[in-house]
Amino acid sequence: MNILIELRKDSIIIWLKSRKRTMDKLEWRENLNLSQKLLLKIDKILVANNLTPSDISSVSVESNISDNLTTVRIAEIVAKSFNYYRAVN
Repeated sequence: MNILIELRKDSIIIWLKSRKRTMDKLEWRENLNLSQKLLLKIDKILVANNLTPSDISSVSVESNISDNLTTVRIAEIVAKSFNYYRAVN
């Protein structure tokens, strides 16, 4: 299982994928509070699908907004942190 965090101009989508097949998705409007919501939303999609973080092999980010925005940086830090943790454990 993989998680894709998709950042759009006005919304955030978390995709739960198994290979190339979409298993679930969670979407909400961006209100400049991604730092408060992102980990909670990832946990919510995992719980809804009876998964734990150890069931996820990678987290990636796709964005159609400027890489200079804090929203993009927050999502990338979460993805890099998760992927680093998976690599060392």
